[in-house]
Amino acid sequence: MIVSRTSALAAVAAVVLPAVASCAARSQSAGTVRPWPCRIVVERPLLQVVEDAWEKSGSFRQQCGALAERRAVAALTPGRARTGSLALTRITTADDGVVVGRVEVPLGLDALEYIAHELEHVLERAEGADLPAQSASKDSGVWMALDGYETQRAIDRGRQVAREVRESSRAAR
Repeated sequence: MIVSRTSALAAVAAVVLPAVASCAARSQSAGTVRPWPCRIVVERPLLQVVEDAWEKSGSFRQQCGALAERRAVAALTPGRARTGSLALTRITTADDGVVVGRVEVPLGLDALEYIAHELEHVLERAEGADLPAQSASKDSGVWMALDGYETQRAIDRGRQVAREVRESSRAAR
């Protein structure tokens, strides 16, 4: 995860918002309203994964509600697996406090877990978590990773959402 803080809303608008708009244009047909309260724009290859999570995971719905309460915005796009990390989130914070995350997730069986994991990082930032400071404490559940910081909280959230969706799918059979 790469985390940066902008000093001007213009920087966010120039870099992140065009990506969100582009993602929205490619992923959702005009007039389509998704049931989730959070501001997540999802490219079509990941849309069914997010819809399944919304339908089958209470933890995902809670996460989405928390993102909405904090006015966070996320754009989910398919990406490629990287050395040292499987998904990547670039997070910026505008002067007005709006947290914007650009999340790249590789397509595959674990996409759902990665989506929930990365959205948790966006939520951590929206809640004001100071990951560099927390990583200094040995038992904080936060540590430096190749591209930024990793948290046990995000790992746990991703696994929980994936487990709930799996269990729901098994029960439906």
